[in-house]
Amino acid sequence: MISPRGKNAPPIFRLAAMMFMQFFALGCTMPIITLYLKSERGFSGSQIGLIMAVTALSSLFSPLIGACIADRLISAERLLSLSHMGGAVLLYFLSLQSQFIPVLFFHLFYWLIIGPTSALTTAITFHHAPHAVKTFGGIRLWGTLGWIGAAWVFRCCFLQEGAPAGTGDLRGALLLGVCSSLILSAFSLSIPPGAPKIHTRIVLLPKDSLRIIMSPSILTFALFAILISIADRMYMFGGGPYLKSLGFQDRNILPALSIGQGPEVFGLAILGLLIIRFGIKKVFLLGAMLEIIRFLLFAAEVNGLPLYFGISLHGLTFAFFFVTASIFLDRNCTARTRSGVHQNFALIVSGTSTLIGNLLAGFVADRARLQNGGIAFPLFWSVPLIFSVVGFVGILIFFKERSSTVKGNTENDASLAPSLPGTLDQPVG
Repeated sequence: MISPRGKNAPPIFRLAAMMFMQFFALGCTMPIITLYLKSERGFSGSQIGLIMAVTALSSLFSPLIGACIADRLISAERLLSLSHMGGAVLLYFLSLQSQFIPVLFFHLFYWLIIGPTSALTTAITFHHAPHAVKTFGGIRLWGTLGWIGAAWVFRCCFLQEGAPAGTGDLRGALLLGVCSSLILSAFSLSIPPGAPKIHTRIVLLPKDSLRIIMSPSILTFALFAILISIADRMYMFGGGPYLKSLGFQDRNILPALSIGQGPEVFGLAILGLLIIRFGIKKVFLLGAMLEIIRFLLFAAEVNGLPLYFGISLHGLTFAFFFVTASIFLDRNCTARTRSGVHQNFALIVSGTSTLIGNLLAGFVADRARLQNGGIAFPLFWSVPLIFSVVGFVGILIFFKERSSTVKGNTENDASLAPSLPGTLDQPVG
């Protein structure tokens, strides 16, 4: 799919701006959507869990869109524009809904439309960027800055100091997401198509890729990766409401949750050195251990510096576990099987954990419900803590690191592997 970069390729700063706006749009809603549904719409934990669980369908359809539509029926650049245009319309109408069923369906269709956009921006970057393997890290960094920027723009422009809860304050985050998607939709039209149309036969489940995924080492890792991912989904579900229960005002919740992105940048910067020095397995264990520490702190309902330290561990967990997972997969692929392996592994792990994690979070939130309508968070956080401990012990005992890469994998580059379309490289907040 990657064509030679010609003189019509957009400058690096335009690709960086695209990446900034992509994660700015996602950062407007993902960290606080559960708090919005609870505080502004009054939904129960089980209802919120079901609404969030439908995003698992995006994990199913995103690889299909990448395989069947992008650069076949329409260029990736134009598909990105259409996706954000449609997503903006759906998100706006979602913000107008107050009943459970309409919110459920608008949220479902929003994520079916917007879900493929992260992989599309990655593919577009590799289509256009000169020396993409070397330059992608710097371009992707602007996505992290966009996520942080969304939090602070929302705080400064949409919320007033001391505004009471339940007055529609958090709806401003959704409207900010609408505006940013519309801007990116228009901006994407300025990027020329970077790859010729593909006319080869579509193979959604290539046998050689499935053979790699079914190998014992990858299946073993996938099982415990699902457990860690379920814990991470529960953090995304409970993070906003948890800060609200600690007395945070609505205007400060997004900026507080964005603290994790600073350590994420640091973690990604040293990740390659850690893998070379200690190996994949020990880096996996480091990521899982940081997950355990985070949930121990949250279960103790700490505040102040310990709380911010716990939030900061989210970015390090992402770097040391989820990005390392993509590098591990890449070491077991050849150039021919890489795309299929990454996409299908993401489908198995991300799809399963998104579905189970959100449904479980909603169930636990209802069971831990207090008489005043709040949540007993020591009980709530104990569940992802257990999942993290089991994942850590499972990897420690059962995961066997392979000492060599698959024969024929001559493109094994740590800076490329985490960022291929269809990997576990998901936005965090």
